[in-house]
Amino acid sequence: MVCLGVMMAFVNVSSMISALPAIQSDLHTSSAQLVWVSSAYTLVVVSLVLTAGTLGDLIGRRAVFLAGVVVFAASSALAFFSDSAGLLIAAQALMGVGGAAILPASLSIVSHSFTDPRERTSAISVWASCSGLGLAIGPPVAGILLDHSSWHAVFLTNVVLGIVTIALTPMLVPESKHPTRRLDPAGVVLGTIVVASATYAIIEGGSVGYAAAQIIAVYVVFLVSLVAFVRVELHHHDRGARARPARSRWRGRCPWTRR
Repeated sequence: MVCLGVMMAFVNVSSMISALPAIQSDLHTSSAQLVWVSSAYTLVVVSLVLTAGTLGDLIGRRAVFLAGVVVFAASSALAFFSDSAGLLIAAQALMGVGGAAILPASLSIVSHSFTDPRERTSAISVWASCSGLGLAIGPPVAGILLDHSSWHAVFLTNVVLGIVTIALTPMLVPESKHPTRRLDPAGVVLGTIVVASATYAIIEGGSVGYAAAQIIAVYVVFLVSLVAFVRVELHHHDRGARARPARSRWRGRCPWTRR
């Protein structure tokens, strides 16, 4: 079931690219709008994926996975009914929220479900293969739908996969959490800003120019947040907890440190 969710997250990427000419023709989008029609999803996914992974460890991986699938399927339905570039971009951004929850939660579920190292390696390989399969089947599925219907139908694939995944996951996937994981609010916020600002600069810089004033401002945000993130994480409690036992073991083994 988690593989269906992963396929859904990646099918959207490749099928959307195939549907861009039809979307531009129907909605009369500008070049800048068309960039964000295809990029809003990616921006949100890469910005929130680490946060979603942490939430899965804290409140339950299956719960976060299911929430992600629900958001993804509902957002795909919104994209199906979109009649403007702005609404379609918003729907793609919301799909990114769902995709960000699906990807790390599904990988954690797979890793937790298989305790034997060889079985875990095989299972993760299947998980990765499903992501590649999703990218591969997106264009042909989109092509078939575009031949027989409008670009809106491309998003029905996500809705169908989402409904099947929502129905079967509670029965087939057990819940799991990370018993010792603790929330790091400052690290989560700063890490999200670092990734989001860097990704935004790459996407928007290709349209307006990487030396444009707004892109330079984003560079500044990226650098400031990166420095702050490193400083916060260097003093985080998890780092101290990992370092102290190592020092104590070394002290016990070195004659010149014994008392």
